[in-house]
Amino acid sequence: MQFGWRCCSLDQAEAAKAAGFDFIECTVRSLTPEVDEFAPIQAAYAASPLPVKAFNVFLPGDLKITGPAVDWPAVETYVDEALRRVHPIGAHGCLRQRRGATSLQVLSFRRSGRSCSVS
Repeated sequence: MQFGWRCCSLDQAEAAKAAGFDFIECTVRSLTPEVDEFAPIQAAYAASPLPVKAFNVFLPGDLKITGPAVDWPAVETYVDEALRRVHPIGAHGCLRQRRGATSLQVLSFRRSGRSCSVS
């Protein structure tokens, strides 16, 4: 069994390792899908003292996915880029939990593409 530090940022990875954790779980937002240049972000994750095995907080709060003012092209662009960035980091999926919920939904994807499934 492995133990991970949830909602950790890369600057906390060394402390997580010192505390005995096996991996960290960062936010998708930390991958900054809205920024064009990914190489420096990927390099920072590659230098982490602990691997990132999952991501959480898939959507930013200001990106609306319900209601009359949804900008679907912006949602699609964000989701495509976010999924494109999660895989090279080495994570196996993105966790989603609603506040007060008693269960988790796991957004997982196949290594061959950007397919996403919810379980």
